[in-house]
Amino acid sequence: MSRVSHSTIGGRSAWVLSSGRGDEAVILALGGTVRDLSLAPGGGKARRVMERCAIERIADDPRFAGRLLFPWNDRIPGGRYSFAGEEHALRVNCGEDGSAIHGFLYRRTMELVGEYTDEGSASLVLRARLSPGEEPGYPFAPSLRVEYRLEPGRFSLDFTIRNDGAESAPVALGWHPYFSLGGPAKDWILEHKGELHVPVGSDLMPLDGPESVAGTPWDFRAGRRLGEGPLDMALGSSPDGATRLIGPSGLELELEAEPSLFRYIQVYLPGEGDSVAIEPVSAATDSFNRPELGLIVLKKGEERRARVSVRLRATQRP
Repeated sequence: MSRVSHSTIGGRSAWVLSSGRGDEAVILALGGTVRDLSLAPGGGKARRVMERCAIERIADDPRFAGRLLFPWNDRIPGGRYSFAGEEHALRVNCGEDGSAIHGFLYRRTMELVGEYTDEGSASLVLRARLSPGEEPGYPFAPSLRVEYRLEPGRFSLDFTIRNDGAESAPVALGWHPYFSLGGPAKDWILEHKGELHVPVGSDLMPLDGPESVAGTPWDFRAGRRLGEGPLDMALGSSPDGATRLIGPSGLELELEAEPSLFRYIQVYLPGEGDSVAIEPVSAATDSFNRPELGLIVLKKGEERRARVSVRLRATQRP
């Protein structure tokens, strides 16, 4: 029987979604972080597919594991940007390069909207409303509503972003899961049909607009091994929104993100080599200064919706 239960993990408020068939997702109130996810492929035994951060580091995890990225994703150099003729300076939260990274929702506790179950699924709805002046450099009032839904073999997040303020608001949105299929990541096959990537310099800042992946190390259209890396690249979304990760054990993880909102997939292979971040993001790095890279501007009362889903299944592919 599917269920939603409230829990406390290391002093942090959380909810556990269970399918009744072994699938389980753990959602933290802090930032709506997806701390843990286990899925059962084809009715088989459930297995953990996401890296989870130690609960004592959850508030300051430099890897942002499982976090929602809002009201912007990726880096804004120096935390500075201009919008509607005004200059703004955000709080810098990345000491490595002096940037403002991944928004500030991760420091906010989301409010519970509802819990729902039926015979085959468990759902949790959380919401965050941002107020002007809460954070330096961001005098806007967007809100984010997320419905987390767990079904046998599948987990999804339905996002609704809305401008509740009187003025137009710049926003970008993302999710930062690290996936693992067992064994070294270099042996996993990544398949992504997107035809574009955003070239970056050594500082990971965009050098230009999107370019073709043809003839570059970022061409995963036919599916190929991740290899040793390094890899930290925004790929244009696939036409069908799907990105597939295939492990040597025959397991296939498919992440599907609606390209109407999530224009890019950020793929990041960390040095540890036992997981890979496949991040659906609405914009590439520094979109607040490079709006052509995906910045969303919401007018008063305007909203946008999109879904991200993760599915695990067994495959016979080599």
